[in-house]
Amino acid sequence: KGVDDLITAFRKLQRADAILLLADVPAGRTWDLASTRRMFIELVGNDPRIIARFEWIPREEVALYFRAADVAVFPFRRVTTSATVVTALSFGLPIIAPRIGSMPEMVTEDAGRLYDVSAPGALTQALDWAYTGNLERSAAAARRRAEKDTWDSFGREMAVLYRSLVTS
Repeated sequence: KGVDDLITAFRKLQRADAILLLADVPAGRTWDLASTRRMFIELVGNDPRIIARFEWIPREEVALYFRAADVAVFPFRRVTTSATVVTALSFGLPIIAPRIGSMPEMVTEDAGRLYDVSAPGALTQALDWAYTGNLERSAAAARRRAEKDTWDSFGREMAVLYRSLVTS
């Protein structure tokens, strides 16, 4: 998921008032949760700006974490699509994510910041945007983006597509 990239980039952020709240089960190919958790704890080090909960988050607590955030960061290394990004948008959270997979379609320019995953320092620069950008405007755009993509709108778009295929 790139959480190690996020921790490393955040630790380079030169902002004493920045807080990184990590709430996730760190998944790996081997799913060795204990060693993965130890690795992340070592990366966090003694940085008091990082609050980490590396464990399963019960469904009834998920909204608390989204409501506590000013932005949602998804440091994907590979992604096709993400329901969690859609959830964050529905909470009105501006998104920071790499410009890969479906992220450019999901995260409009006004609803967040996309970065080049291969560019050195790009994630740190995107994190800095959370302090220099207009988060209020981005939050409103995130909510509009989430409201646009409903099952009803998806159904209408599919109907138009199917009609065009049948009539052509």
